Amino acid sequence: MDWSFLAILGGGAAVLAWRRRAARKDQEDRGASRGLRAAPDLTHLPSGLGASALWRLSDGGFESRVLRGTISDAAADTEVTAFDLETLRERRGEWAFLPVERPFRIRGAVTVAVCEVPGPLPHVLCKREGRGDELLAEDWIERGASVAKLARGALGLPHHHAAELPPGLSLQPREVPGAAGWRAYAGDDVLLRELLGGGLGAALGKIQLRDLVIEVVDRVLVAYPATRDALSIDGFVELCEAAAGAAVAVRHALGGASPRGG
Repeated sequence: MDWSFLAILGGGAAVLAWRRRAARKDQEDRGASRGLRAAPDLTHLPSGLGASALWRLSDGGFESRVLRGTISDAAADTEVTAFDLETLRERRGEWAFLPVERPFRIRGAVTVAVCEVPGPLPHVLCKREGRGDELLAEDWIERGASVAKLARGALGLPHHHAAELPPGLSLQPREVPGAAGWRAYAGDDVLLRELLGGGLGAALGKIQLRDLVIEVVDRVLVAYPATRDALSIDGFVELCEAAAGAAVAVRHALGGASPRGG
């Protein structure tokens, strides 16, 4: 047995665990600074989360560190729920990509921000370019830290495959005027034009996070980074603020008044 190899794997697993703990503590501190407090679960959210592409990519999963609060800006007050999701596919040692043009994947553990919007609405998905589009496989440290991934490799099972496409979501991308690097997918082009022209396109153009995905489906807006590109020191707060800003734009585009009467 190559003990040095096992030691390297063990060291890699320890480094990943330390990074996760540090990221969690940072997220909690920065969430509290923006008024986000611990919540028991996700039962207060509309059921539309289960209709998102996120749920197809993850095959469901296990949420942790649920935070809930109100993000305020000059336009409106928006309630945001944020949580970390360990995907069920990660537990199985696999990952999936969304089979649109151009396909993208997400990480096995991803931070998600959710806001309620008027609805029910047909599915609209906006994706900013980033490393998720490259469909990169995990490196040897990530595989070595997962018993399930090592087992899949030993058994010759595939590590990735196409996820199920949500019903009504287009395969071909649409342009997002005024938002460089973004592309959109929708089954209802009239709604898409209404949202983008009514403020969502401008809101996307202001977002600095690369590789971000924003979905509007049923009565929720869901925002999450596809890969590590969005995970800077301030990434957690930036994600919540991006989701809140996009939700305000969606409400405005649909003719809804903000809580402040805007």
